[in-house]
Amino acid sequence: MNVNILNYTRYTNNHTGCFAVCDVIDHFFQKYVVSMLKHGRQSTPHFTNIDLTVINGEGTLHHKSQFFPETLKLIKGPTVLINTVWDKQIMTADDWKRMNEKISFVSCRESLSANQLRNSPYKGEVIVTPDLTFYKEIEITNKPRSGVAHSDSFFPEVTRQLKRNENYKPFSSKPPIPWEQYASWLQGFELFETGRFHGLCMSIATNTPFHFLGSNCHKGRGLLADIENMTTQEYVASAKEKIEKLWQRIFLP
Repeated sequence: MNVNILNYTRYTNNHTGCFAVCDVIDHFFQKYVVSMLKHGRQSTPHFTNIDLTVINGEGTLHHKSQFFPETLKLIKGPTVLINTVWDKQIMTADDWKRMNEKISFVSCRESLSANQLRNSPYKGEVIVTPDLTFYKEIEITNKPRSGVAHSDSFFPEVTRQLKRNENYKPFSSKPPIPWEQYASWLQGFELFETGRFHGLCMSIATNTPFHFLGSNCHKGRGLLADIENMTTQEYVASAKEKIEKLWQRIFLP
C-alpha cells in the first residue's frame, strides 16, 4: 500500500510538538507496513501509484490559510484529513465542492473544530480524535515540583516577554527539544505558562498545572472544553484508544 502523507511537519517546522506528531505518524505507518511518501507543506506531491492520501492538518486550517484550498486542487484518489483544527477556514463554493468530492472523512483534534465543520457545507463524516502527541509514551516521574516553567508563544511579542523568565524552554527551536526530554524537564515544576497548543497538550499529558496564554485560533479553547469534565489521566487514556482506532480505520479494511 502506497500512501502520501501531506503536511508532514517535521520537514517544515522546527517545533517539539510537530516532531512528536510525526513520530506518531511514523509509528503507525511502520505498524501497518505501509509505504509512506512524506511531503512538507511546500512540496508538490505526486499521485501516481498512490492508494491513499492522508493530510495532517495540525494547526494549519483556519482563517485565511491557503494550504488546504490549494491542496484540494492537487489531490487525486481516496483522501482523509486528520489531526486538524478547523476555525473559520475561508472556502469558496468550488473549495467545498472539491472537499465533498475528495475527502472521505475528517478527524478534528477537538470538538469546537468538529462542530464548526459539521455545520458547514461539508457532507462527510466528522469525528474527534485528540492530538496525536497524546500517543507518545511519557515517563511520569512523580519527582518534587517547584517554581514556574515558561515556553514560547505563536506571537513574537509574547515570546519576547516569556524569554525574560528564568525557567524558559521554547517549543520552537533548532533543533527542537525531543518531546520526552521536554516532558521530563516540565515535571520538575508546579506550574507551566505556555502560549503553545502543544504546550497545553504536554501539560495535560504530564498532569502539570498550567496557565494557557491563548493562540492564533480556537484550538486551545477547544481542547480545554473537551477536558472540562475529565481528569487529565482519563483524557490521556481515552486519547490513546481513539488514536489507535483512527489509524485502524485508515489502514484496515
